[in-house]
Amino acid sequence: MKKIALIPVLEIEPYDFSKKEYQFPLKTFAKAPLEWYEFWVKSISDSN
Repeated sequence: MKKIALIPVLEIEPYDFSKKEYQFPLKTFAKAPLEWYEFWVKSISDSN
């Protein structure tokens, strides 16, 4: 008998934490990971 491991996943959107609205990158994460990282940092950093 095989066992199945369930891994909980929590998806968090940066918009929920940001006090300001920031322009999100127009490229996909695969094509612009640094731009998406910077967007995330800006979005969550202003919420303390």
